[in-house]
Amino acid sequence: NNVVNPSPPTPPTPPTPTPTPTIPITAAAMDTSRSTDPSSSSLSLSRELRSSRRDLRIEQRNRVKLGMELTRRLQVEVAVRSELIETKKSLELESLKANELEARLAKMEDTADQRTREAECLKALTEKLVAKMKSLGVDVASTVQIATSLSGA
Repeated sequence: NNVVNPSPPTPPTPPTPTPTPTIPITAAAMDTSRSTDPSSSSLSLSRELRSSRRDLRIEQRNRVKLGMELTRRLQVEVAVRSELIETKKSLELESLKANELEARLAKMEDTADQRTREAECLKALTEKLVAKMKSLGVDVASTVQIATSLSGA
């Protein structure tokens, strides 16, 4: 009877905090040893602010351009997919038509085969009839002529 003691549950680890982004300040903006003149420091900060704004505008323009390019690509993809769907539908319709034509052709071939068998049967019966008429002494040529004139052919 060996009973294994279960280990105590481990407490969950707390999530690690994500660092908050900091705005970089250039060395020129932090360098107060050059001048103690507050206007010089203010001028430097002003230049840095203008530069940051310019960078932000450039980034926004690039994002807009990227968004427009992605929109254009999406429109092209949608158009291509629509074309593929239409092509697939067209191919399915053509396949149905081909299957229908094959069925009609098979039916026509069956009908032609049946008519060929009927013609062969009529030919055999006609040959038997002519042979019987000859054996009975009937003039076959005059009989055929009379039958043709009676049928109106």
